[in-house]
This record gives sequence, C-alpha cells and structure tokens, in this order.
Amino acid sequence: MDSAPTEPMTAKPLNVAAILFVLAALWVVPAAWCGYKVFKVGPAATEKDPANPDAPPKEIVSIDENRPSYVVTLVLSAFGAMKCLLGAFFTRKSISENEPNAVDATHRYASRRLGGLLGLFTWYQLQDETSEIEKHERFSVIVLVILGLLSGLLMMGIATWYLIDEYQLLTNWLTKKDTKTKELWRILVPAILFLAGSALAFVVAQPARQYERHDQVIRRLVYGTNFAVTGVLLFAALVVLNGFVALRVPQRLDTTASGYYSIAPSTEEYVRNLAEKVTVYNFGTPSDQGSAETQVLLQACQDLNPSKFVVRTPGRGMSAAEFQKLRAKFPSVDYSNVAMIVALGEDETRYSSIRDTELIRSEGEMGEGPPRVFYEGESRFVRELLFLSEGKNKSTVYFTQGNGELSLGPTGGQRPAKERSIGELKTFLEKQNLNVQPLPFDSKTPKLPEDAAVIVVADPTLPLPKELAEELTKFMTVEKNGKKGKLIVLAGPHGTPRGDAVISTGLDELLKTFNVQLAPGFLFNRPNEQFPAELVIGLASPELQASGHPVAGSLPPARQGRPVPMPNARAIEILPNPNPAIQATALVQTLGGELFTWQEPDAQVDTDATFKKLMAQYKVNPRDTAQKKKMSADPVVLAAVVSEGNTPRMVVVGNGELFNDASAALQKENMGFKLVHASIDWLRDRPVVDVASKQFGFYTPQAKMDRMRLLFLPFGLAVLGIVGLSAGVWVIRRK
Repeated sequence: MDSAPTEPMTAKPLNVAAILFVLAALWVVPAAWCGYKVFKVGPAATEKDPANPDAPPKEIVSIDENRPSYVVTLVLSAFGAMKCLLGAFFTRKSISENEPNAVDATHRYASRRLGGLLGLFTWYQLQDETSEIEKHERFSVIVLVILGLLSGLLMMGIATWYLIDEYQLLTNWLTKKDTKTKELWRILVPAILFLAGSALAFVVAQPARQYERHDQVIRRLVYGTNFAVTGVLLFAALVVLNGFVALRVPQRLDTTASGYYSIAPSTEEYVRNLAEKVTVYNFGTPSDQGSAETQVLLQACQDLNPSKFVVRTPGRGMSAAEFQKLRAKFPSVDYSNVAMIVALGEDETRYSSIRDTELIRSEGEMGEGPPRVFYEGESRFVRELLFLSEGKNKSTVYFTQGNGELSLGPTGGQRPAKERSIGELKTFLEKQNLNVQPLPFDSKTPKLPEDAAVIVVADPTLPLPKELAEELTKFMTVEKNGKKGKLIVLAGPHGTPRGDAVISTGLDELLKTFNVQLAPGFLFNRPNEQFPAELVIGLASPELQASGHPVAGSLPPARQGRPVPMPNARAIEILPNPNPAIQATALVQTLGGELFTWQEPDAQVDTDATFKKLMAQYKVNPRDTAQKKKMSADPVVLAAVVSEGNTPRMVVVGNGELFNDASAALQKENMGFKLVHASIDWLRDRPVVDVASKQFGFYTPQAKMDRMRLLFLPFGLAVLGIVGLSAGVWVIRRK
C-alpha cells in the first residue's frame, strides 16, 4: 500500500496564495500600461484645405494605430489579474485557524465568489475521510493548477494577437525580405511571451503530481493540463511550419476556370526581371469590390521578386500622421477613390495611382440576366508599371491615312463603315498608354513625323504614293539618332476595278529589302462544314511560340490547336536571304494537309462553286492546275516577323479584316488587337505583357424548389444528431 505523499512547499496553501498574489501583480503591470495607452489623448494633427490655402488649418484627432492591441491586452490582463487575485484571497481565507468547518466554508466561498468552475472541484472533499489539513492542501493545488493554466493560456492568446497584428512584418522576416533589425522585437517579444505562457501552464501542474496517484480529480486535472498545453503547442508548431513552407514555397495549384490565383505568364516574366524597385501602396479593404483579387495579384508579384517588389498596406483607416506623410510624398494623388499607388525607384519620385473603379468592368444590359463582371486590375497595374518605366511619356504610333486605309475615326463628318474602321483598335491602344495619331501624307512636302516610334500601314485599298514609299524606305533603312524606323504592314488583297488582279500596296520594293513579299492573289482553303473557303484558318508558329517570341505569345497557343481565322487573306512569301543580317520568320501559317490552299486573282462570289470547278480541273490536269492556282498542301505563311540581328524591324500580316471594328465585335479575345499591341511593344523593345481579364462566375439557383427535400433534410439531420449524441452519452455512462 502506497504511503501518503510528501507535500512540496508549493502545495502549502499559504505558498499557493503567495504565488497567486505574485501572478496577479504581474498581470497588473501590462493592464496598467495598456490602460494608460488606451485613454491617453495624443496631440491633434493639423491639415490645410488645398482648396483654400489661406484658411487656418483644421485639427485632426490623432488615433494610435495600435489602440486595438492595447484594448485587447488591457481586457485579457485585467481578467487574469482578477482571477489570480480572487484565487489568492480565497485560498488565504479558507485556511483560517479560527474557522472550525473550513471545508464547508471553502465550498461555499468558491461556489459564491469564483463561480461554478472552482466550486465543482470542491465537492469531492466532503466525500472522503482525509484530514482537514490535507483537504486544504489538495484544494490549494487545484486552485493553483486551474489559475496557472488560465494565466498561461491568456499569455499565449495575447502573444497570438500581436503576432497576427504584425503579420506583414512576420512574413517579411520569414521570406528574408527587407526588414529593419530594430523592428524585429515586435515579433520576438510575442514569440517569447507565447513560450513563457506554455512554460507557466506546464510548471504550475508540477506540484499536483504529488497527488495524482491518490486523487482522481487532481489526476484528471494534471492530465487535462498536459493535454491542453501539448495541443496548443502542437497546433502552434503546425501553423508556423505550414506558414513557413507556404511563404518560402509559394507555388499554388490554381484550378479555377478564370485563373483566379494565377497571374499571366508575361506578367510573371516582367516582374521577375524588374530592373528597378517597385513599391505598391494597397488601400483596398475586404468590402471593396476587386480588393481580394488585387491582394492575390500583389502577393504573387511579391513572391516572384521580393527584393524588387514591395507591398505596403496602409488601408483606408490609417492614422492622421501616416496620411500626412503619404500626402507629402504623393501630392498629386486623389485619395478619395484610390485603390493603389505604384511608385518606381528607391526614391519613389515616379509614381502613379489606380482608382478603384478601374479594377472592375461590367458588361450586360438590364433584363438580360446577371451582368458579366471582369477583373482588370492585373492589366491596369502592368500598364501603369510600363508607363512609369518610360518616364510617363507616351510613345506615338502613326497610322497612314488617305490611301483607302482602315480609318481611325470619322473623316469629313462621316463615320466609316465598321468594315473599314479601326476606332476600337485605336481605343484599345490608347488604353495601353500609346498615343495613336493619323498620318496623312502630303506629297508636296514629303516628310514623316520626327516622333514616330512605329508606323502602321493599315490595309490600303490604293497604292501608296511613290513619295510616301520612298520616305518609308528612308525611315526603315537610314539611321536617325542612332536608330532605324519600325514598320507594321497590314495588307489584305483588294481587287482592281476590272477584277482581274490584286492592287499593289506600293511597298513591294521595301518589303523585298526585308526578305518578304505579298502574294498578288486571294488565298482560299478547302471548305468544310465549319469554315467557308474564304475564311483562311491559320495557327501561330509552334516553333516561334516555343522560343518565347513575344508577338507569337500574344496569339492563341498552337499546341492546343486554337486557330487564327483570317477572312479574305493573302499569302506572304519569305524570300531567299541575300542579307544574313535580315531574318524573316513565319508568325502565322495555314494548317496544310487536307485543309490545302489555293489562290485566285480576284474575290470569288460563290466559293463553293469555285472549289468544285477547281477540283474538276485538277482531275483533268493536276500539274498545271496546281501550278496555276498555286495549290499547296504545305503550310502557307499568313504573317511574318522580321529582325535585323537582334533588333526587331517589321511585322507583316496578309490580312486587314482581322483588325476592323466589325471583326472586333465578333471576337471574344480581341485577337487582332492583341497582335497589333504586341507587335508595337516588340518593335519598341518593350516587354510584351498580355493580360486577359478574369471573369467572375455567378451561381444561379434552380427556379423550382424541391419542397420535400427542404422539409426532410433538416429533420433527418436533427434526428441523426440527437441519436448520435444520445449514443455517446450512453457509452460514457456505461464506462
């Protein structure tokens, strides 16, 4: 038979009371400090009205941004001090030598003053025959363990609050980003406090181990304390481990249809290769539309290049002092509707802002069902970065006009037909921070603009004047300020009035200089149930896309078999290369094989009849027919890119209808617009960033409701819960 345990000094009620008094005093210190910080009124900041600079400055009450943390600490510290103080007072009072029935008094006092929790642990004292002194000592141990465990959990809770509050600093530290050493105490102190709380909860249970073999209540209390402390520590370790892995290995599996958690590959490439530091101030709040998507975007960019990409989140509830600092640093920003401020460079002197209304775009009319909502924050953000990198200077792109080209807008008060207008393309390019201007050429004073970065010849229906062709040749071949010109030619076939040939563009000699030539005919491919003969189907060059060419990357992926349809197109011939410095490469080419192509000198009214006639002639005389009609089962080039060494020089597309307003209305991806924009950026030696808008999905409930399921499903779940709970109670009672 085991002998009675030897009580340690801490088991004595007087010692327990002293320990609890010390804990109460320790809790009073943070409670008093935080109470002082909460009720302290700081000096008011002043702000001048920019609309009325002569008016006296207004006073703005300065609110400490750490006030929520002070309030939480004050409440929890006050609660811990009160519990420890009441526990010490109760333990000290219960051992009065002048009170004969101390056990009954203890039970009454605990139930009345400390509530049912401690009172429940005293009932067992009246059930055994141990001495009054031993009952007091064991009960003191219970009080010490319970209040010590509570104090330890409160310390860990306060530490967790501060770690969450300093989440941004913690992530910067874990990812080895730019974190000042003097700020690390904001992380280290809560971490030490958390460990100290777990240590306190563990230490206070040690005196009770002397009684765990002889007292069922104390044994359960000790084991429960160990379980609680171990569980909290294990949970904290898992959180830290998962957070560390997530921050250091930020790869995500994005299974959403719109790529919600991903950014465009071109954006990734651009951010990864940033030459200057980018600082983004994010003002979004969870209630703002598009704020969550913006947070995902900025976090992904920060993960890609933490040394060059920094995100700060002042939010909209910043203090007056912080607001004044931002206004002094970025004075031209309208803070009433700002979503982000993007600053470039270490000094952040080049900056621009993005409004919250620019993040979301809605389409659809009233009565047509749910509107189509798109997130455009990524494309807007990247455009702003590119704009800042160019010193906020918009490059000018000129479109030749006056020779039957696609029109940029109304001329002479008349709006052109959509088939001959590129007003939508102009708007699209201007949104990319490009300055789009018409280039009407005067043959009497032949001169091209000095600020022309890129010139576009947009599908002329008449030959360009000789003087303009000569000026374009000089523009492309003669260096000016150390650079040569850049040219985009969009040239579909247009028949002569007699209908027996295709009109020349007037640029034949210039194009031959760059090893390309426009075929003088209309191109057709074999018709099928899906595509008519005049709708020529091409694919982006797989080799060019695989090499990472930016213009090829703006087209649908060839490996997925996604076509590039070109109505009323012509072939482009890549000539033998007499100049090794000039390299012309196919950008888009036909499929070939069963979808073979042939050429006609004029547009065909009935392409089905033309195809039947072609097949009949081919059966009679296949060689002559194939040679005359230039029939080809091999891929035919529809668009080409031209480089001179490593310098981009020219993009030639044998089509014009892909870019007009009528075609834009039928396209979901604005394929032609993206091709022109990518070509301009490539020719300007700028990174090509192609970002698709992300469409939000809407869930529409069924119009009809299953009333039986609505009635019996909650009833069945309630019955199942009651039966399960009853079975659990029965099993526990049986034990």
